[in-house]
Amino acid sequence: MRPLSAVPSEAQSDDCLSDRTAGSLRDDERGQSVQIGAVLLFAVLVLSFSTYQAAVVPDQNRAVEISHSERVQGQLQELRNALVSTVGSGSQRSTAVALGTRYPSRAVAVNPPPPAGTLRTAGTDDALVNVSVRNAVADGEAGDVWNGTARAYPTGGVVYDPGYNVYRDAPRTVYEQTVLYNDYGEARIGLANQTLIEDETVSLVALDGSLSRTSSGTASVDVRPISASERTVAVADDGDPITVAFATRLPAAAWERRLSGQEHVADVRERPDAAPDPYRLVEVVLERGVTYRLQLTKVGVGTGTTGENATYLVDRTGGATVRRGETVEVAVAARDDYGNPVQGTTVHGSVGAGTLSPSTATTGEDGRVAFEYDASGVEPGTYEVNLSLGRVGNGFDGGSGENATVEVTVTEPSGPDAGGSYALDWRDPGGTDGNGGAALSDCSDESCVWDVGASDGDALALAAALDPPFEGVGVEYAVDDATVGTVAPETGSTGSGGENRTTLTARENGTVDVLASANEDGDVLTVEVTNVTGASGGSGASDSRTTLVEGSGEAFWSGEGVAFDVRNGGPGDVSIVAVTVNGTTRSQAARVAESNGGETERGQHEVYVAASTEGVLDVDGQPYYEDAGTPLAFGTRTAMTEDATVAGGSTATVTLYAFRDNGGNALDMSGSDVTVTLHFADGSAGTYVVSVP
Repeated sequence: MRPLSAVPSEAQSDDCLSDRTAGSLRDDERGQSVQIGAVLLFAVLVLSFSTYQAAVVPDQNRAVEISHSERVQGQLQELRNALVSTVGSGSQRSTAVALGTRYPSRAVAVNPPPPAGTLRTAGTDDALVNVSVRNAVADGEAGDVWNGTARAYPTGGVVYDPGYNVYRDAPRTVYEQTVLYNDYGEARIGLANQTLIEDETVSLVALDGSLSRTSSGTASVDVRPISASERTVAVADDGDPITVAFATRLPAAAWERRLSGQEHVADVRERPDAAPDPYRLVEVVLERGVTYRLQLTKVGVGTGTTGENATYLVDRTGGATVRRGETVEVAVAARDDYGNPVQGTTVHGSVGAGTLSPSTATTGEDGRVAFEYDASGVEPGTYEVNLSLGRVGNGFDGGSGENATVEVTVTEPSGPDAGGSYALDWRDPGGTDGNGGAALSDCSDESCVWDVGASDGDALALAAALDPPFEGVGVEYAVDDATVGTVAPETGSTGSGGENRTTLTARENGTVDVLASANEDGDVLTVEVTNVTGASGGSGASDSRTTLVEGSGEAFWSGEGVAFDVRNGGPGDVSIVAVTVNGTTRSQAARVAESNGGETERGQHEVYVAASTEGVLDVDGQPYYEDAGTPLAFGTRTAMTEDATVAGGSTATVTLYAFRDNGGNALDMSGSDVTVTLHFADGSAGTYVVSVP
């Protein structure tokens, strides 16, 4: 029998149960795995998000920034093209540039602020950042400005600085002096090449204005022409080579690579002159003895641009002749420092004899202004009409650029029925015989547009006539820009109908003024030459078309003879049956006449053609010898004594000997241009301008 003490009471029994229950709960581990899993899962999520935020988001944003960098470089090329294409066009253009970009939206991750780029002008507020030309001289009134001294034009560039958050090695993109490149600091990679110098054309684009925009959005940049036109100034060196110097961030070696394809660039060097950081001064030396076309343009971007005022006048009359008691128009044109027309400029005029009306006038859109000179009560003689951008008076200096002097010749009434002296005027080229194959438009007796590429050849017949139609009056011809076109012959005399003719040969696209002048009057015809594709030959069937072999012109025997090659590019033979020597740029040259005895070879005939079948031209038909007293006259089609045959695909050499003046003296033709027309048996003809070195 258990003791009473061994039997638990009811209270003791409850306590024991309670202790056993508590102990079992403390030892139960079934809920801890869930808690640890939740903690670990949260830790994994935090680590994954941190990795995504720290690595994936930057990589994705870097890709966005690189894509934007490539896109904005393309937009900056469009801006560069807008700046460069202002040359000759004069039209305003607008370009959009995305300065910054946006990152893709994210549900959880965080993006940095949108990157903001900066587009700004550089150097436009520094006078040392400029482009200059020296040792260049021009003819006429333009020679008062282009007289060999250095002329500097302030300019600058456009710089895009990216502000990316991740793409730290993104390039800075720079436009300057017609080139566009990426600047990586140690290296520079070109995006668009230079148009500063191309063949014989020098195109300077001066940038003006102030622009600075920082944004993550898109900026619109307006490119406004301040001074622009299609006109060029023909310049030559003054004995020292023409040089073009400009401030640039690029070294001379980089410019030498960009100009390596230009045959007239003699040297590219860095000058020690001071240039503001980060610029250096690079000078391009041009080949001597070449006539260059200088085209200057000023464009503006942003704010603070400045206009250009007229700085010099050019004579648009070429001299005038008027009968006593009658009136004649006298015209000049105003040009700015860039050689472009200026509208709205006041020009003052005065005369010592006669009357000028009005005394002041305002230039039109083309910069031209006209006055009427009244010769009532004026004795016969030559008088000066003084025109100036300033007030004219006792201090008038005709050699100053802002002044121009036009000579007016007053004559006594004479001629049939006391009709007075004659007037010389151009005929409308569209109605001139011989131009049936020329593509002409908007033609009158004052101007004409000539599409050379659509014409049968590159020669245009021009006719000037006298009123009344006097016979035997000498007429002279000249052009204001021989790089666009040349005339030959340069002299002639009127026939029984009072008319005389010359031929304009196209050389390059542009506008050329052709002057016809006689003793008592003169007239100017403005011809816009378009679509010139190069020197070409005849206008007949394709198998008898010949082309001038470039660079084949040469002088021989003391330079008195001229030789050149023509190639028959067709499959069929072509026969040369006649020759016309249209004229030369050597003003003294008036005829071709050989005076050597000898054989059938070069130098023994006025014309000798070495071809598949050789041919000769002797003026009086006598073989091998021709007295200089019977010359081959300029402007006269003369039949070959013996025709020459040029086989298909072959080249013929044409020689002319010897060029002489009116006194019969032989002339050295080196450095001149000679215009020759070959007439073929099929009725076609080819006109060639031969440049003699």
